[in-house]
Amino acid sequence: MNLPFRPARLARIAGLLPVALALAAFVAPSAPPPPAPAVAHLPPAPPVPLLRQEMRRVCQLVGEVERATGQPTLNRTESRFGFWGTDLGASFTHKDRTVFLFGDTHVRPGLARPKDVDFIASTADKDPEDCLSLDVPTAPDGGFQPFVLPDTYQGAFGVPTGGFSLNGRMHVFASAEYAPATSWPAACWPPRTMTATASPSGSSCRVSASSTWPPRWWSGGTCPGCRRGRGRRCCCGQRPLPGQRPVPGRAARRPGRRQGGPALLRRAGPGRCPALERA
Repeated sequence: MNLPFRPARLARIAGLLPVALALAAFVAPSAPPPPAPAVAHLPPAPPVPLLRQEMRRVCQLVGEVERATGQPTLNRTESRFGFWGTDLGASFTHKDRTVFLFGDTHVRPGLARPKDVDFIASTADKDPEDCLSLDVPTAPDGGFQPFVLPDTYQGAFGVPTGGFSLNGRMHVFASAEYAPATSWPAACWPPRTMTATASPSGSSCRVSASSTWPPRWWSGGTCPGCRRGRGRRCCCGQRPLPGQRPVPGRAARRPGRRQGGPALLRRAGPGRCPALERA
């Protein structure tokens, strides 16, 4: 059926067309930004030095015989100072000397020293190309002088880890105590980091601060299997390691509280740290 042509209706439809187009443009999402232009090529990478071609072995500092050459070492530490091997060797500068911190030292047979003892050596040499001559402080028996921290376990893995010089004094960082991998009550040997301060001459030493974690430390009766009445220095039925002491304060007696932060300890007597300078 053909509808009659009505000009008035057509005019009304034509008048609404601009409004509909404007609404469509407002509702339609905006077009995405054009893609970034592709990089034509990457910049060349800087050259990487081959360190294996630049490093070489100079010498063996400790021991009696160079393991690489079979020749005597420059310092001959076994015949002169009584030890044939040691570990670490962290170094820093103090009064125009280079100080070396050695830990877990192995002594020659017949020299009375604790097992895995630590010591400090130094050198005045400025050019390491011809090796370094170590000055090792000695005890009255002729052997090396141990580096002793008061009331601190310094056996295996209890070692000096670094140091610095400030206002004429040496400050040494050391780790103390460790958790044996074969023993399940690891909390019986909490790790402890200490800072030791030596006198200007290096002849005396004191522990200036320590930090301990975790909280349970020789707290008798608080660990499974620990028998009450066998002393406060028993944790989980384990005997304390040589040189260990309970951490002072309430946290050592009340389980569940963390022991940490700095704690001042008593001053050591003369001779507890080796003298690096001779009068």
